[in-house]
Amino acid sequence: MAYNLATGDFVTTNLIGSLAAAATTATIGTGLDIPATNGVLQIDYDSTTAVGSDNGPETVTYATYTTGTGALTGLSRGADANTTDVAHANNASVQAGPSTLIEAQFNDRIISPYDEAVCSGSVNLNNASNWFNVTGCSIAYTVDAISDVQLGVHLDVQDSTAANARYQMQFTASGGGTSKIRYWKQPAAGRWNDAGFWIVTLTSVAAGAQTFQLQLKSDATTSIAQTGTTVELLSVRPQT
Repeated sequence: MAYNLATGDFVTTNLIGSLAAAATTATIGTGLDIPATNGVLQIDYDSTTAVGSDNGPETVTYATYTTGTGALTGLSRGADANTTDVAHANNASVQAGPSTLIEAQFNDRIISPYDEAVCSGSVNLNNASNWFNVTGCSIAYTVDAISDVQLGVHLDVQDSTAANARYQMQFTASGGGTSKIRYWKQPAAGRWNDAGFWIVTLTSVAAGAQTFQLQLKSDATTSIAQTGTTVELLSVRPQT
């Protein structure tokens, strides 16, 4: 689940009616600058009652907020590890503010240290219509929500067979999504070497188990030897 940030600063309101423990719907103020879907709220955040007691602080998430009526649906109660599901009185304070749920959502998806695959060997490219997986140059990762995925590749290649051949590079995701591609052109005198580091982004990668695969293709029949090619998964950032 990816949670959305409030669009205004210091958004505060109140419960309209009491909120029983375990209730999954509630009503708050109307016309608020909070997300229409997948938001985070803090109830009784200014209470002096201890956490875990009725009318004590509680973090909740919601599925939808209707700005015209203030209706909340799909509440998840005691949504972080620091608060629990308790009852709240009519007019209890409600805040859309900083939340460890939102902070963790982004910290967890900036990968450090990054995932990495190192691969080598020969790739036989036969014509411009076919993409070929580079053996060993893939990374498996489970994406929690629709995301932009940033990958890096240090590609160190040698073309030993074709004069004046070009090749292209791309990343694919097993669940959908393809990066932009790039051309290199071989000098006319046959054998050549090429090395460099590039960062590419796959947009709108579907949630779920993914395999990010480096692929090559050429506009001529050629054999490309790649030595010490390194693929790195740099970041996975949920779209909001």
